[in-house]
Amino acid sequence: MKITIHNKLNLPNKYVRLLKWRLYRLQEKFESLKSVEIYLDSEGQSKKVFIATVSLKTKYRSFVIRNQDTELNKLWSKSFMDAQRYIRKSKERLLSFRHNQTKSII
Repeated sequence: MKITIHNKLNLPNKYVRLLKWRLYRLQEKFESLKSVEIYLDSEGQSKKVFIATVSLKTKYRSFVIRNQDTELNKLWSKSFMDAQRYIRKSKERLLSFRHNQTKSII
């Protein structure tokens, strides 16, 4: 799996390692990730809004997930929950499609 992180926030390395660790856990769970690109940015001056755009490429499909929050921990959890949900849904759709195809052949 290829991981690319575009860090416009200049986050410390410990946050980047946390992101990579979570991505590797996602890879272990689903075993279908080919590559991940993460774009980190912020908006605002006094109360910053952090924006994460995650581009996932799996065996089945490609996804782009965009989340924003004022706290980084909430942003990470939202993004990874969404990523798990989209990967799970795409895998279930593919399996149900294959199951329906085999029924029609028989």
